[in-house]
Amino acid sequence: MEINSEDKRKLNRQRPTTVIVVYDRTNQQEVGLLIDLTAQGLRIRGKVQLDSGYFYQLRLQFESQVNSRNDFNFGATCVWSDIIPGTDECDSGFIIDDLSPTEFKLFEDLLKSLFLRTWKTSRYNY
Repeated sequence: MEINSEDKRKLNRQRPTTVIVVYDRTNQQEVGLLIDLTAQGLRIRGKVQLDSGYFYQLRLQFESQVNSRNDFNFGATCVWSDIIPGTDECDSGFIIDDLSPTEFKLFEDLLKSLFLRTWKTSRYNY
């Protein structure tokens, strides 16, 4: 599924207020930090360029519990991945396309309880 730039901007983006590390569940490797999240997808910034068109099993790891959980697991397809000029970092955008109804409810609760508009961290330069 391709999203044009106009559609990308129509979605309400939420930015985490704490550091949320994103892992690839297939190899348990960190892929980056969550930059923003929408009801349909997310953006990650990390040190590794991810493969566009590839389906990833991902885990968001929280520093503290949300609804009695420290993590959230889902599947998402990478729709774009760009190296940030002048850095060794890469931004990657995903569409969330593997989420059970139960996990969807948790996802909605996470959007409401965990995210705000502004976020800064010293781990990566945003």
